[in-house]
Amino acid sequence: MENNKKTYNERLIEELFNEHNKLRQNPESFIEPLKKVLNLIRRNNILHFQNERPYRTLEGKDAVLEAINYITNIPNSLKEKLSHRLFVVSEYLNRACLEHAEDIGFSGSYSHIGSDKSHLNDRVEKYCYWSGGLAESLDFGTNQAQNIMLKLLICDGDKKRTQRNYLFDPGFIYFGAGFSKHIKYRRCAVISYAALVRDKEIELTEKELIQNCLDIYKNFENKNIKEITNYFNNNNTKNLEKKEEIINEKDKDEINKKKEEEDENDNNDEEKNLRFDNEIVTNENNNVKKKKMSIIEEEDNEKEENINQIKDNTNQIKKIKEREIKRYGIKIKETTYQIKEGNFHIVEEETAFSNFGFLKLI
Repeated sequence: MENNKKTYNERLIEELFNEHNKLRQNPESFIEPLKKVLNLIRRNNILHFQNERPYRTLEGKDAVLEAINYITNIPNSLKEKLSHRLFVVSEYLNRACLEHAEDIGFSGSYSHIGSDKSHLNDRVEKYCYWSGGLAESLDFGTNQAQNIMLKLLICDGDKKRTQRNYLFDPGFIYFGAGFSKHIKYRRCAVISYAALVRDKEIELTEKELIQNCLDIYKNFENKNIKEITNYFNNNNTKNLEKKEEIINEKDKDEINKKKEEEDENDNNDEEKNLRFDNEIVTNENNNVKKKKMSIIEEEDNEKEENINQIKDNTNQIKKIKEREIKRYGIKIKETTYQIKEGNFHIVEEETAFSNFGFLKLI
């Protein structure tokens, strides 16, 4: 009775969400359904799911066999990792997906770019903040959750199997979906994945944001990330105190040298007093005092600059530059920070997880 009260969109989101976590908990459970798909592919590579509109595949049975082989040979380490990183539904992603599904359904488009030229990150950022990674999959002509899941696994026509990679990427833990009628393909589905999403009302500092991302990746074996994590845990005030002590020791030496120079200057002044008139002596004394004052002021300024520079260098995070580029038709925000003697990038992009990871130390 509860399912009858739910809308078509709500019911299908719940069913597809369950299919996603079923895959992460037990990937082998999809081998038998995939084998049944082999029997549904007919002449001319036509795939006809029951109660759904038939369509022509590009690779036919070859793509299905490749999907079966892929699931059969998943490493145990990845299986274990996925089983502990089940998807979580995000209402923010649901809204962004529904918005795009209704948009392309009405216009008859089959693109990731909306009719208003919006990209995936544009739509998501209307409702929430995201970081770490963001991805989107589209499906057309299917209105059953399991069939959508099988098509995502087969990923017909895409040699990189991009949609399948999203499913098995442990970096993605937030899930969202939206469904709508489509003027060309009857039905369309939009599915989004994210590493981290948060409410716009919650403002995080840069350090907290990076720390959250490090928490997401704590199960990844990456030396660079371990080094950065260890650095976050260090107390930099000790280093600052040591450096200030060194400066103080140098200052003492400089003060002693100044005293010696001042004594010499005083002796010279006494000799000059014997040679010159009182007016000349007083003028020279004033000039000497001015020079001394200017030297002391310059040295004090240098001390402050050195201390400020040390404090800046000992900051845990220092933003160096920020830029926006395009890749795969999606806007990418890349921010470079400085930690210790190295730099690392925060790259917000669609394929950040499946390529090199979120944080990159250079």
